[in-house]
Amino acid sequence: MSRTQQPLRTAAKVVRRAASRDIVLHEHRSIELLHAGLTGIEPLAISDLGDDTMKIALIVALLSSALATPAVAQTAIAENFDSEAGGGTALSYNSFSQFDVTNGSVDVLHQPNSFSLNCSGRGGSCVDLDGTTNSGGTLTTKNALLFNAGRLVTLLFDLSGNQRGAGSDNFFAGFDFGAGSGAVVNDFTFGGCFGNFNFGSFGRVNSATACCTTYDAAPFSRYSISFTSGSTGTVKGFIGTDSVDSQGPILDNFSLSVAGVPEPSIWALMFVGFGAVGSSMRRRTKLRTAIGFA
Repeated sequence: MSRTQQPLRTAAKVVRRAASRDIVLHEHRSIELLHAGLTGIEPLAISDLGDDTMKIALIVALLSSALATPAVAQTAIAENFDSEAGGGTALSYNSFSQFDVTNGSVDVLHQPNSFSLNCSGRGGSCVDLDGTTNSGGTLTTKNALLFNAGRLVTLLFDLSGNQRGAGSDNFFAGFDFGAGSGAVVNDFTFGGCFGNFNFGSFGRVNSATACCTTYDAAPFSRYSISFTSGSTGTVKGFIGTDSVDSQGPILDNFSLSVAGVPEPSIWALMFVGFGAVGSSMRRRTKLRTAIGFA
């Protein structure tokens, strides 16, 4: 059942339940309920149920539709690198669709490749964070995400050691809030680097960075860095290495997300709708009471 069909079915159930208890149905009068110009959905034919019941049904349908459709996307930026460099291998690559490269260079590697390097899942494309210039690079998201106080912001990525036997490499990743604006960071947490660690809360900072070391024999692991915002702000995600031998950590499946809640307009619709339902039910209760004691 689709997201759009579910609210319509919910509204229909409410109408039928109300009709069976409180309203005399007219067999030869019908209406098309809640078609509202939606394509691909058959209109519901329901007998004339009266103004109050119709109002309740319409309100239920609107609220169900609002709740069925997320107002804010949970994952805002996600990249598996498979479409970069035309789906091929490119050395010292600097034409990413969602990232800027700074502080050195990186290589895009498509599997199979002449370096015998594997990506996560042993397919698609990934990134060697130390490009062929022998100077490790940093990837930073081009777009910044907005967040409000109390939101959970999470950076996820898969990373392995370089499989060519280059030894250990340091890498760093985290959040850039912009110079001068900053953000209040609470519960800064780093997972995947020899365990999970909560480094507590900070005052207003311009960036928050976690560091770790990977080894040439280390397989791909999922790393997570997160915090709960103590203020409004904007955030970019970044990851890089200080490796300088053209054999750096291998990156795949990067994502940056801000946990979403319904927008203010959705909450307003919900409160108005619930108020209207309550008002309508009170009027009907009074009418039945009056009729019962006449």
